[in-house]
Amino acid sequence: MVTKKIEKHMKIPVFPLIIATLLCVLRLQPLPAQTQEKPTKQLIVYFSWSGNTEKVAAALQKAVGGKPVRIEPQTPYPENYMETVLRARAEKNAIYERNDYPAIRTRLDDMEAYDTVFICYPLWLGKVAMPMQTFLHNHREMLKGKTVIPVCSSGKSPASKTLPDLKRLCPSCIVSGLFSIKREEMEKVEEVVAGWVKDLCRHKAGIAWEGNTAPANIRQDSCLKVGH
Repeated sequence: MVTKKIEKHMKIPVFPLIIATLLCVLRLQPLPAQTQEKPTKQLIVYFSWSGNTEKVAAALQKAVGGKPVRIEPQTPYPENYMETVLRARAEKNAIYERNDYPAIRTRLDDMEAYDTVFICYPLWLGKVAMPMQTFLHNHREMLKGKTVIPVCSSGKSPASKTLPDLKRLCPSCIVSGLFSIKREEMEKVEEVVAGWVKDLCRHKAGIAWEGNTAPANIRQDSCLKVGH
């Protein structure tokens, strides 16, 4: 009788054991990955002769991330300013009179990997600098449907003078957020560019023409980076 009572008290309920085992197994299983929106991939293409536009592109890359790509002319420009002006004038005439663009070394074959393309260029003779024009002309098919955000460095002339060039060179692009930085702003270029990026994030910076209207498709983590 005593033995039966001892055996009865030694029996362990089976159901709680099963529950405990299942809980342990579940804790060991990895949590399912949270679905996130696919981030946009950004490209920063720039041409710089004096180095100012390169500084702008570097400040932009610091502010928003993205892959920087420098446009290299097939034949480098002279270091002398007046010699460069004479060559730029000849190239400009060749483009607008004969549709003949100056050769560049830069070619991108992975353009489809990017959703947003920043183009940084100086204002030359009232136009988009000729090497950037060549880049846009050569990649116009790859740029179809992409958001192109122009960033123009200039002395005093307004960047809006380049809009006809952009419309001609990117007829199927979504051009948004045109930005101009003047020579006197170069000393605080990072601050100026970061402020403009904040405006992009708030959808306050933009341009539009018929058929090509949209807010800038900028990455949200870029917006967080600049304190949106």
